[in-house]
Amino acid sequence: MLMKFIYFDVGGVLIKDFSKSNKWVELLKKMGIAKRKWLELGREYDKVEMEFCTGRVSDEYIERLKNKYEAKLSDEFSLLKIMVEMFERNEGIWKIAKEASKKYKVGLLTNMYPGMLEMIKERDLLPPVDWDIEVDSSLVGLAKPQKEIYELAEKRAGVKGEEILFIDNTEKNLKEAKARGWKTFHFNSGDYEESNRELRAILG
Repeated sequence: MLMKFIYFDVGGVLIKDFSKSNKWVELLKKMGIAKRKWLELGREYDKVEMEFCTGRVSDEYIERLKNKYEAKLSDEFSLLKIMVEMFERNEGIWKIAKEASKKYKVGLLTNMYPGMLEMIKERDLLPPVDWDIEVDSSLVGLAKPQKEIYELAEKRAGVKGEEILFIDNTEKNLKEAKARGWKTFHFNSGDYEESNRELRAILG
């Protein structure tokens, strides 16, 4: 595999976020939202999350959670903080990422809320790697799967598309990368151990 650069997704790959877990339900319970409201909120949140990933401050949503969804939240409540507190390390990928950084240039290509990536770093959830490039959606105002964020990431990597490997846990995010000629690896965040094993075998 001709490869010069590897982009890692963060949520659901480098860290265990809400992907394929019961953490969303846990969050709804923590916020005191009645079960009858869960489906409606879930549908709305799927749409509004793209706004968060392209720069809208997520804590601006708290008033709507209180007013429309009857969330029982204190004045100190932070949606951003409680979500990051629920994230966990994917320790099985730490050595893989570290070894990869010795052979290739490596970067992050991630959909993040404003301030989320820094908070993740502060909690020491990421592998101890010196990332060559970080493409944080909330900072560039673009988010996966918008084609423009892949164009930007490719330009910043400074290599041809076919020389990039992109690791992500969401098929729709991989589709545009494939269209640009990138190599891709679909990381199954429903089975971190097996995905780590498969990735280790690919990277050698």
